[in-house]
Amino acid sequence: MVMGCDICGEEDSLLEANHRKMGKVMVCRKCWSELYRKNKMVTGSGGCSTCSSFCGSCGF
Repeated sequence: MVMGCDICGEEDSLLEANHRKMGKVMVCRKCWSELYRKNKMVTGSGGCSTCSSFCGSCGF
């Protein structure tokens, strides 16, 4: 089963984000960037689903 972005449904590599209203969501990079820009994530959340944080190994 292929999972899609919880916001737009795009089937891409997903990132985990802690949305202020929706709680934990899996989102594509485009939606993650938009959530970040609009300050819709809880502070200290986000990153890749592999490491659950910002890291140099995944490039994000």
